[in-house]
Amino acid sequence: MKKYRRFLYLLCVSMFLSSCSRATVAIDGNQYELQIDKQATKSYLEKYSAHDDPHEGDYNTSLANLAGYQYGEKMIAAKGLPPETEIKVLDTLPDEDNYGYDVRDKDVSAIDLSSVTNYNKLTFSTNTIWPDKLPEGFDPDYFLEYNKNPGLGIRALHEKGITGEGVGVAIVDMALLLDHQEYRDRLMYYEELHLNPGFFGDKLHGAAVSGIAVGESVGVAPGSKLYFIGKNNGHYVMDGEYFVDFEIDWSLQADAVNRIVELNRKLPETDKIRVISISSNSFGTPGEKGYEEMIAAVERADSDNIFVMAAMEHAYYDFGINFGGMYRNYSDDPDDFASYRPSDFWSELYYSNYHNPRYATQRYLFVPQGSRTLAWYKGAEEYMLSSFGGTSWAIPWLAGFYALCCQVKPDITPHEFVQVVMDTGITTDYTYNDSTMPFGNIVNPEATINELMKR
Repeated sequence: MKKYRRFLYLLCVSMFLSSCSRATVAIDGNQYELQIDKQATKSYLEKYSAHDDPHEGDYNTSLANLAGYQYGEKMIAAKGLPPETEIKVLDTLPDEDNYGYDVRDKDVSAIDLSSVTNYNKLTFSTNTIWPDKLPEGFDPDYFLEYNKNPGLGIRALHEKGITGEGVGVAIVDMALLLDHQEYRDRLMYYEELHLNPGFFGDKLHGAAVSGIAVGESVGVAPGSKLYFIGKNNGHYVMDGEYFVDFEIDWSLQADAVNRIVELNRKLPETDKIRVISISSNSFGTPGEKGYEEMIAAVERADSDNIFVMAAMEHAYYDFGINFGGMYRNYSDDPDDFASYRPSDFWSELYYSNYHNPRYATQRYLFVPQGSRTLAWYKGAEEYMLSSFGGTSWAIPWLAGFYALCCQVKPDITPHEFVQVVMDTGITTDYTYNDSTMPFGNIVNPEATINELMKR
């Protein structure tokens, strides 16, 4: 049975490769022919066909033709996600643990929202259809626009010409809507490597992290070029149509990192990729499948002056810090450090342990995470806003900031970056359970840049 299934899989591979040579994808009204390296794609597909997974055929691999890479031109090897326009009508207001009143792409025009007293619990998108009467003080269009600001003075740096120009940012994530207005002009490279784009959480990820890193209006480094590989770092375990588990295989993520290193060697010295943002977990732990391959890939990237940025406390770089994210209210000033607090899902742990000597001596690094407008995968001009945000949104923010630092100090290293960020960080006071406690270090972009420019 396994041999027969592998035969069918390889037959589908051959059919796919023979049918994609003239395929095109539209980006900003222009048609781009898919530039696929058939031999490399076939080689990887044959490698993955050995996986003992009955759903292996659900994963797409379509690799770009690096041998024919032309600097400055887009190289697109897969179509990415299509836009979606479905609007669901609701008659009651949902209330979820993370996303609160989640009305993204929902018609709630028939629902009385007068009971909503905390509009920071509203998670919504540009496609949300609202009732005529909204909660007092809640203006969805205003909040969507206001919270595009990356925060902490990043836009003031943009006004000084510090935008990440000349610095490449790579993202290894999930499926991507290629045509979003936030990053489509910056997108230079896209391929897919063992990617199953069918899950909702996976769909929203790519557009969001790309916008955070390099988006025109929501991004930290809008002058940087974007190189993106869509992948899954493991296999979905299914029971019929239902997802029940996920089996990690870090070697798949290692393959993506190695591809970026190979691509980077074709770029001119004036426009190299300097950082890879990986929001989907990190590098794994010893003993997990593919861990050794992933560490070897990171070491290879590091030797080529590429910072592989995932969870900042991971083992390879050994920074000795705890990495966390911050929330704020929709109406609070994104540039004011006092607006921020620890992300809600771990704030109690942070403050309840603050005076414990074991925790008090630890070093923390905080960046914006929730309460920000994100590029939404549903269409080229669509956005969403949620107060909730995990580490997935913090990593590309910091990766974009590293690109700004590379612009002003091209010889910067990951360890120097972390040292300066920690040394220049801001600590504020925050009231929690009627007690005032210190909260920090919060990244201070202006002070970090000023320090780097002195060196």
